[in-house]
Amino acid sequence: MFTVAEALDFYQLHKTDLCDPRRLKSAITHLNNYMGGIQLSDVDVLVCRGYTHYRKEMTVIRYGNSRNVSDATIARELGVLKATANHAVKWRKITLSEMPSFDMPKNLPTREIWLLDREIQQLYAVAKNMDETLYAFVRLLYRDWE
Repeated sequence: MFTVAEALDFYQLHKTDLCDPRRLKSAITHLNNYMGGIQLSDVDVLVCRGYTHYRKEMTVIRYGNSRNVSDATIARELGVLKATANHAVKWRKITLSEMPSFDMPKNLPTREIWLLDREIQQLYAVAKNMDETLYAFVRLLYRDWE
């Protein structure tokens, strides 16, 4: 048996280099508070919807303003849980038949993503080393940058 808390600890041990550690820790804290004691294989649509409701009841203070937790935040946290479950399958902590099912918030707002100049230069370099067609496509996408 592998609880959600054990799975999240195991995931955090291996994946701290992939994302902002502060956000990962926050997601793990909230996930553990709601479902840490249940078996990872027992996570299903109802548990995810319960978690969504639980988090929507909370408020956060950002830039001095109090507001409800956003669907995007909840989706990111459930995404951590989903990545944790995939990691547990990969490391054979649970079987594929024990893989949880997830229900994520829908209709998330789209956001513009901006790249820094150095990030665009890195993108160009990687694309050029991979494939000339990819490089041409990336140059076309960012032609107004230069």
